This record gives sequence, structure tokens and C-alpha cells, in this order.
Amino acid sequence: MNNRKIAFSLLFILLAYLCIGTGFATDDYLLLVHNQNWELKQLLRLGIDDGSYVHNLLYNAPFYYFYFTQLYIFQDQYIFYDIVKILILMLCIILVYKFSKDFMSEIQAIIFSVIFILYPIHDAANYQPISLFYLITPALSMYAFHLINSGKLYAGSLIGFLGSFFSYASPPYMFGLSVIFGLRKEYKKLTLFLFPIIVYIAYYFIVTDIFNLFQLRTGFLNQPTAIIRHYLLQLGTFFDVAIGPSLWIKLVLSIGSLTITSFIIGILLTYLAARYVKIQNVFIKNELFISALTVMLLSLGMFSLTGLYPQMTFNLGNRVTTFGCLLLSLIIIRFLLNNRYCATLVLSLVIFSVLGISDHWKEWHNSKKRIINNISENVDLNNLSIESQLFVSYNHYSKIKTMNHIEFFPDVPNVRAIFKLATGKDYNVSPLNNRFYFDGHRIVDKKLGDQYFVGEFINIYDSENDELLTVSKKNITEYLTNLPMDYRHWIQLLDKENLIRKMVLKLMPRLEYIL
Repeated sequence: MNNRKIAFSLLFILLAYLCIGTGFATDDYLLLVHNQNWELKQLLRLGIDDGSYVHNLLYNAPFYYFYFTQLYIFQDQYIFYDIVKILILMLCIILVYKFSKDFMSEIQAIIFSVIFILYPIHDAANYQPISLFYLITPALSMYAFHLINSGKLYAGSLIGFLGSFFSYASPPYMFGLSVIFGLRKEYKKLTLFLFPIIVYIAYYFIVTDIFNLFQLRTGFLNQPTAIIRHYLLQLGTFFDVAIGPSLWIKLVLSIGSLTITSFIIGILLTYLAARYVKIQNVFIKNELFISALTVMLLSLGMFSLTGLYPQMTFNLGNRVTTFGCLLLSLIIIRFLLNNRYCATLVLSLVIFSVLGISDHWKEWHNSKKRIINNISENVDLNNLSIESQLFVSYNHYSKIKTMNHIEFFPDVPNVRAIFKLATGKDYNVSPLNNRFYFDGHRIVDKKLGDQYFVGEFINIYDSENDELLTVSKKNITEYLTNLPMDYRHWIQLLDKENLIRKMVLKLMPRLEYIL
């Protein structure tokens, strides 16, 4: 067995260790519950005519057929989703490896592909089943480039169609990678590579018009001032997740989440890397850096059109950092692995942080299963009328030391889905945390604007202590005040008059609810 086969065999074992036990997150529960009673014909139509918002998923049709087929077959047997994660991540590493081998040595291509796919700041893309397309899309795009670059023009263009239509994440990758063919003046290859994404963009707007879809992804297309403002925030937050406090906080807290088993595995992997990875100066053509930079800049522009998703290392929105990780992985390969001591330090940081964040996902998945079981067995909840307004407090996010990370009860649809999964009943339930306030008559959600009129008391399910509480009207403000603060970004720790905080709110005022 050659060194490459040994490396990929070890990687497969590592992926199995990382993924088994990571389970579901937020929208996975929502879509599972919504589609539990689908018939095969509804699966084939993606439920377009069932009165739900599922038709919005037509933008990502190939991925969602893949995703909904899993929901249809596996239901709530989480182990099977974890197996799919292992297979998908392994496939993505192989496809990225084939692409990168066109530009660097075999060992460097393996390291580059592993770092890009497992980069610790985009863990949502690795472990949340519904977010896997953030990795599948670039992997398919790169493989399409590799095929066309190798002279397999039409096979590459066919894979390009699959990559382009797989999700709305495709344009930055397809346009960004095409820069290489443009710089080389290989116009036939450039045309064949770009044709699929041009067709996809046309498809996007045609589908939007036919189905009258809400343009969540391009909502600010006609507001140039807002786009510029959002782009500045995207750019600033990218530097934060790339080299700023968010990166180092994520690395430190991830490593701090290591179990004994993962720590031992980390030591072994670090030893193997130091012992067998050949350190040498790597020359990578500027065209690849320019391409990766273009991917990153285009992705920031794409998210500027939404007015959503700033670059963050904590919460499931960190999947959007995947685009920038292409450039960051190249920088690591080119500049940080040409010295044995520096290489050992960098690779150990990657190894231990990846293992640590996986441990956090596993621990949180076990906590969620415990909470869902508590809900299903709570006698007081079972006796409560499903028509009564119910609130749920605590465990809205996982806690990774001082920061909050993976969502569980983030909004009404997800909370209702989780309660329905646990009990089979459709409770009138809402989250209740420190972003809510009571004005004397109504409880108001500062983030979403939802309002709940209050009688003499409210019912609150304390998910931490598995208790159904009755809180009188006069005590609601005190209860809300005593709820823990959910810290999801280091800026929240700054004084309200801090310049950075003011700048962020100037660029994206909607974040006032959290800052």
C-alpha cells in the first residue's frame, strides 16, 4: 500500500471518529418533522404544492433531493446521517485533492484538501446535514476545473453543471476558479467552465419569477448603498475570523473542549505529521492565489445582497466562512508549512481544534437528546393544553466555555418542531431568552419582532431543570432579567460606547438586538 492510500485510509478513520455522534441541528429537526408524513410522490415533487415554504429550496434542487431522500429513509435514526457525513467529507477531500494536485505536490495537496474541508471555523458545514452543500459545491466546482484543465472538456463541463446547480453557493467558486483559465488565455476551457454557471443564474431568476419566490438571497439587489454598507461589514468580519479575536477565541475554546480520547488521538496525529510530513518550500503560482482571493471577494458580495450572514466563528452561520477558507488554506500551505517547527505548531493547532469542536458537537447532541426525552416524558407538559401559549427557556444554544454556539431553540418554527418531535403534539410554543422584554402588556422578541399578549400569568418550560413554571405577570420582567446572557461574539463583551460596536451597528442596524 502506497503512502497516499495509507493517508486516505487514516483520514477515513479520523472522519468516522469526528462525525459519529454529531447528529442534527436546528433546521434539520424542522424539516424532519415537517416532512415525516410525506409520500414518495411528495418527495419527488419536493413538496412544492403542499403549502409550505419548501419550494424555496428549488434554488438548491440537486442537494435537496439528496437531503430529503435521507429524511425520507432515515427519519430520526441519527447514526445514518453521521455515516453520510463521513462519506461526503471523504469524497470532498478526494475531489479537492485532485484539483490541488494540479498546483502542488501530492503531500501538500492532501494537507491542503484536509485543512480546507475541516477548517475549524466552519464546523456547521461539516456536522449539520442541511449545510453539507457548503462543502460539496466547492468540491464539485474544483473537480470540474480539474477535469477541464486535464483536457476532459465535456466531462468537466457536465460536472460543472452538477456543481453549479447543486446550490446557490456555486457562483463565487465557478467565477473565481474561471479566473485561472482567463489568466492563461485558455478561452475554450474558460467558456466550457463558465457556461454551466451562466445557465444556473438564468435558472435562478426564471424560477424566482415563475414561483414568485421571496428573494432572500438577493433582497438588496436594487439598493447599492445598502450593499456597500453590508460589504464593508462582510470584509471587516472576514478579517476577524481569519486572523482576529474570533479565530483565536474559537481555537482556544475548541481545544479546551477536548476529551481525553481526542487529546490522545491529537498527540498521535501530531507525531505522525511531524514524523512523516516532508517540509519544503512550496511554490504556488499566483494564479491560484488570485483565484482564491476572487472566490472570497465574490462570496462577500453575494452575502452583501442578503443583508444577512456576517462572517462569524460561533453559531451555525459560520458555514459562510467556507468560501474564505479556500484562501486561508492556501496561505497556510504556502507560508506556514515551510519550517518544521512552524509546521508542527500550525498542524497541531488545526488537529486539536478540529478534534475539540467535534467533541463539542457530540456532547451537545447528547444534551439535546436528553432534553427531547425530558419533554416527551414531562407529565405537566403532557397535561397542558396545546392551545395555551408556552415559552421555553434555557438551552437555546450550546455553551462552549464562555461563548454560546450551536442553536437548538432559536425561533418559533424550530421550537415547535422539536416539541412535536418529542411529544407528537403541535404546541403553541416560543423561545424565551434575554433578547425578549416585557412592556407591561406584551412580551416582545427584539430580534424578530414577535409579540405575545400576556394575561395574569405565563407558562414557561425550564429546559435546564425539566420544570413547567407558572410566572405571574408582575414577575415576568424579573424572570427575563435573570435569564443568562447569550454571548455569541466577543463584541458583545465590549462597552456599549465602544467604537467597534458602534461601527458594526452603523453598517448592520438589525444587530442591535444582540449588541
